[in-house]
Amino acid sequence: MRKSERKNARRLWAIGSREADRRKESSVGGTPVPEAWVGESVDLVFISGASTEYISGRLEEVNDRGMTLSSLTHVGQPKQLLFYPWSAIIQLSLPAER
Repeated sequence: MRKSERKNARRLWAIGSREADRRKESSVGGTPVPEAWVGESVDLVFISGASTEYISGRLEEVNDRGMTLSSLTHVGQPKQLLFYPWSAIIQLSLPAER
């Protein structure tokens, strides 16, 4: 491994370590967010084409590829499972108290 490759590997490891630390700090009862929110109602802001979209639903699953949300599609229609890749997600939050 060349010197520049070793330097990049150390830098990537450091970035990964900071991300792991951030996830530990932003946890609920020891489970990192957003995994701690599985089963909860959430608000999602995401990119769809050239526009920013908003949706509310129940967080069903979180994994390394993205997250799955169940949401009502139209009045009277059954819930639909929707997958959102991390690259499309802008913000995920718990709904504000109403």
